[in-house]
Amino acid sequence: MVELLQDQQRDKNLIQDDLDRIIETATANLIQDKISQESFRTFLEAYKTTRDSIERKKIS
Repeated sequence: MVELLQDQQRDKNLIQDDLDRIIETATANLIQDKISQESFRTFLEAYKTTRDSIERKKIS
């Protein structure tokens, strides 16, 4: 997610698509008991913060 925040080259919609794929993977990992609910909640907070930051950022 940090790399997505730092990406200044691509359109923010493409970056958001990548972020959506990450949340899908995390959700699948939760369902498969590969990560705990607590870890998922922590990840979800980071996801929301990242998504909001990407939405606000201006890409030149």
